[in-house]
Amino acid sequence: MKKILCTVLFTFIVTVAFAQAPNRISYQAVVRNSNNALVIDQVVGVKMSILKGSSAGAVVFSETHQPKTNANGLISFEIGGGSSQVGNFSTINWAGDLYFVKTEIDPSGGANYTITGTSQLLSVPYAMHAKTASNVLNHYDADTSATNELQTLTISKDTLFLSNGGHVKLPNHYDADTSATNELQTLTISKDTLFLSNGGHVKLPNHYDADTSATNELQILTISNDTLFLSKGGFVKLPIASSSSSNLPIPSIVTNPVSGITSNSATYSGRVTNANGSVVIERGIVYSITPNPTIYLPSRTINIGKDTGLFNITTTMSASDNYFLQPSTTYYARAYAITENNITKYGNQVTFTTLNLTPPTVTTQAVTNITPFFAKFSGSVTNTNGNKLIARGFVLSSVANPSLSLNNINFTPNSWFNGMNDNVPILYGFIAGDGVGSFNSDSIIIPSLLLLAQNRQYFVRSFAIAENNTIAYGNQVTFTTLNVVTTSPVTGITSNSATFGGNITNIDTNSILSRGIKIGISRDQLNTTLNHTGSFGNGSFSKTTSLSLNDELLKPNTVYYYYAYVDITGIGTIGGIIDSFTTLPVGQTGPGGGKVFFDKGNNVGGWRYLMAAPSDQSTGMQWGCDSTTNQISGTLKIVGSGETNTSLIVAGCNQPKNNAAKLCDNLVLGGQNDWFLPSIDELYLMYINLHLNNLGGFVPEQNYWSSSAAGFDAWNAIFPDISVNYGLGSGTTWRGSQLRVRAVRAY
Repeated sequence: MKKILCTVLFTFIVTVAFAQAPNRISYQAVVRNSNNALVIDQVVGVKMSILKGSSAGAVVFSETHQPKTNANGLISFEIGGGSSQVGNFSTINWAGDLYFVKTEIDPSGGANYTITGTSQLLSVPYAMHAKTASNVLNHYDADTSATNELQTLTISKDTLFLSNGGHVKLPNHYDADTSATNELQTLTISKDTLFLSNGGHVKLPNHYDADTSATNELQILTISNDTLFLSKGGFVKLPIASSSSSNLPIPSIVTNPVSGITSNSATYSGRVTNANGSVVIERGIVYSITPNPTIYLPSRTINIGKDTGLFNITTTMSASDNYFLQPSTTYYARAYAITENNITKYGNQVTFTTLNLTPPTVTTQAVTNITPFFAKFSGSVTNTNGNKLIARGFVLSSVANPSLSLNNINFTPNSWFNGMNDNVPILYGFIAGDGVGSFNSDSIIIPSLLLLAQNRQYFVRSFAIAENNTIAYGNQVTFTTLNVVTTSPVTGITSNSATFGGNITNIDTNSILSRGIKIGISRDQLNTTLNHTGSFGNGSFSKTTSLSLNDELLKPNTVYYYYAYVDITGIGTIGGIIDSFTTLPVGQTGPGGGKVFFDKGNNVGGWRYLMAAPSDQSTGMQWGCDSTTNQISGTLKIVGSGETNTSLIVAGCNQPKNNAAKLCDNLVLGGQNDWFLPSIDELYLMYINLHLNNLGGFVPEQNYWSSSAAGFDAWNAIFPDISVNYGLGSGTTWRGSQLRVRAVRAY
């Protein structure tokens, strides 16, 4: 008996078939994600591999595809027609071994494959091997005819016919719904009967075989497009079964010319002019930089719904948009429509070229409302030139042509920020809103840390940033902020003091907390503050450093840096321009052979220099008359009072005949006879300018009289050992004490 087992397998997930030319295997699959939900209208990544010998065998061929699922999650393509990765599909020896197909899928469209399956190829390879056979060889037939059992299998609408007799109804052959898989069936044969899995069967004639084997003529029946194949040879065309058959309804579709072309976007349009009896489940536009784009990558597909009629869409100019175009680029576009039986029809191809990228047109207006720390900026976008704006505002610097660097730029609207561009400090601010129109900085509040500097020239430009990160700048405008504090030139420079000043303008008097002078020995160390204790309002002020024992004196022959400042409520300390001067020198030998210890810089009062005698006039002598004999009034402590003090003491004290004041008053030394006992502040200058510099020959740790009286006592000072490094010891003591004497003179 001759038994033929024929199986046509249509699974719910995959349909595999053979195409005669070229050598390919048709493949269909329904794709679901990890939640078992259909992946609909989405490009997926697929890798197909042919394994030899076993499910873990060597890969003899592999390729990748990027098909798009339809509304039912179904993908369709041909194995052998993808992007080859390993081997050549056409050289596989299907008859030489067992083969398995391995499927890997990335639902997101890339190459991160998360869905994998492997199954044995039972029919397709043998059908491909049998493509050279023109009939079914009856190797085990008792008669001598090789052809007398050959039959023709045909199909008409819903009925399958054998040429020698017999037929079977195929239920649900034409389906009105949109599912491509819900009526798929399995066709099998057992002995002399052909069965459909959903019901129906037919007896097959000529089924008696002279031998006793029930299996030696078993064959596999497969289908590819419109053709049925037997694994040992032979095939039959099935009318209306192929998606390419002219009997299937295919829609008519037209691609309209592209309009609204900019540098980054366009308006696409198409029309399904006639569905021709089919159901259109998807329609849209597909475009690419290469001709004849398809719905598969690398083209881009824009789904614009379903059904017939006119459809159009305008892409945005957003860089984050999947349909963002590149400037100055030629594109090819076609309208498409997909039917419920997964047939894709394309319209005519149109071409278009995007425009050159033109930045927005921006202008900068004159700066107004200028104060020492603020100003109002204005600008305008007069034309976007097809760009979508994501930010606009102002950038300014004390260096010409300020510009932005988009690295780490904060696009917060109505805010100021400071930054650097090419090592140039800049201040930039963003204004809320976009598009054509005027804008200004009224809505931006400048934080105190980012205030403009007083009396400084600035350069400002308005700007607009397009979504492709192109920055357009307006014309440059310059302005200078108002002045607040001016540093006056130093006057009254001496070896140890000077007169400083400044001027305050353009500030609310009630906001001034303090004003004065900052001074130091370098520009980076202006750490001495000379506060002005008078009125804090606008206007000029001055401050003279003291030469008193209780003040920190300036050092002789030293360069000092200084500036005037004002402390303003809510703003902080604002300084004028830093200036410098040099104190006068001391230590030189003057007339009479002594050392100059003070230079007041002018001859007002008949003298400029104070000079100490080269040595002590006494190692121990009382001050003048003691407190019990006479009270001396009118003596002062300040520099320049020593000569007058000495005269008061000499005139007021008759006893004793020898005292410190009389000794100095009567001294003739170096041809000079105008010597006197120094005041306490003059004695202090001798200590600062001479003794601390190892000049003057003073005896360390010894007390020296001054001419400054203190009631019933008098002021004196101890010149310390400078190696011990502690300050001058000063105070008052009884006039009858025996202290050292050093005379001075003014000239």
